[in-house]
Amino acid sequence: MLQDQHRLIVEALDDLIKREVQPVAARIDTEDSFPDDAMAALGRAGYLGSVLPKPYGAESDLLSYALCIERVAAVSPSLAWVVVVHVSASMAIASTGTEEQRERFLPRLATGESLASFAFTETHAGADFFAVQCTARATEGEYRVEGAKTFISLADRADLFVTLAATEREGERVGPSMLVIERECDGFGVGSPLRGMGMRGIAWGELVFTRCCVPADNLLGTEGKGTRVVFGMAGPYLLGAAALALGIASGAYELTRLHLQERKVNDKPIGELEALQFRMADLSAKVEAARALVYRACGEQDPRSFMPFQAKLFASEIALDVTRAAVQLNGAAGYTDGSHIQRLARDAFAMTLHFENNDFLRRFLGRSLVGS
Repeated sequence: MLQDQHRLIVEALDDLIKREVQPVAARIDTEDSFPDDAMAALGRAGYLGSVLPKPYGAESDLLSYALCIERVAAVSPSLAWVVVVHVSASMAIASTGTEEQRERFLPRLATGESLASFAFTETHAGADFFAVQCTARATEGEYRVEGAKTFISLADRADLFVTLAATEREGERVGPSMLVIERECDGFGVGSPLRGMGMRGIAWGELVFTRCCVPADNLLGTEGKGTRVVFGMAGPYLLGAAALALGIASGAYELTRLHLQERKVNDKPIGELEALQFRMADLSAKVEAARALVYRACGEQDPRSFMPFQAKLFASEIALDVTRAAVQLNGAAGYTDGSHIQRLARDAFAMTLHFENNDFLRRFLGRSLVGS
């Protein structure tokens, strides 16, 4: 499935990861510090604009993008998370924005000079797009946005947010619209920072809009049809999340395999124990099954395919299974505070909750496959 171009991408990226990511991966987690330098390095190397259309990016295929996310996530899931969020928001602008919007935003997003995120989730709406309470009232030449968003990645770092808001025009609701809200807009504010059990360093927090003035030409797509914009970022969004989960699973598996080969009891590697060999055989099959599905989903041409949804669901559940087993197989060394295994295990939990909650995906897939 991998072509020469993909292998070259992986080789170049592995070298960058050794130089720029591995030395800071532990600190990102322990200090909950945003990976500014690592993001800048990825931007300079062109990875942040890889899937953006020319002339703004390299217009690479989704498999190239997924490979990048997978390799980064094996070392630093938090950094991979930030990349997926940034690229997904950038692709929303690329796929549904006007040419003026593309020219205004994409050059700086492609290089990482500016960072982007998306703001959908609300306390009382979750990820239900039609239940959002954040409002955008259309006035002469602008929208006045009121409300708050929570669990927003890059809340304290991104320069712009692709934001969903219930739109009102002349006192009547016209449906949810998608707006690009820039940090410099009057009335934009950041609320309380949040800290999760894993995925530290993603600048997680709340956004608060108080009569926030957003120029009318920051509307993405058609007014009242903001949910359509989501489909413009579905590929980088779901497949990026699936590749991230795959990277967590793959990283945990490889670390465990090395541990079983190197750890000795009575002068014998514990990997010679048949019971542990059986468990590793099962884990290797799970990782490869997830990898096959994610890679195949990246090449799916039918825009109505369920495969990106299935890939995210399956890969994130596999990440949980593999990291849970990895902690057990690494014993106290895997459970110790500061070990990479326990970091991967904590980060794996986030993958079933975010980028569409897995139970939401099951509901969507089940209804689509056999429901009315």
